[in-house]
Amino acid sequence: MHFSQQDAEIHTIHRSNDVVCATLTGFITSTMLARQFSVWDSEWSNAPRSMLVDLRLVSGYGPGIASLVKRRLIRAHQAGVRRVALIASSAVLRTAARVFSEGLQTQVRCFSRQTTAESWLGPGVDGENAPLEERPLRAS
Repeated sequence: MHFSQQDAEIHTIHRSNDVVCATLTGFITSTMLARQFSVWDSEWSNAPRSMLVDLRLVSGYGPGIASLVKRRLIRAHQAGVRRVALIASSAVLRTAARVFSEGLQTQVRCFSRQTTAESWLGPGVDGENAPLEERPLRAS
């Protein structure tokens, strides 16, 4: 099976009101990502302080993703997001992340391990990392 034919999904987990974790899998398209951004916009009354985005199961991404993500990071900063930690095992994804995050006010860093990324993001608003809480997404 070609990497672009792998099933793609985005799962969101909320950790307190300050941190949101997202896991992306498969081949990510700009249509899929734009749809997910719309879902987040409709669900979040307040933007999280930081985001943890796990890209380890992403097989690839389509055209337009870099510019879409860059615009989203600018908008996220305006809404209050200050740090975005990306977990990626692929050197291609880590390089792409560096390119699309250049010149942004939101701090974006790539990590190979989740624990290191979580440490960089820091504790939740209550001074401790709250347990993960699954939050279902509405279909768009």
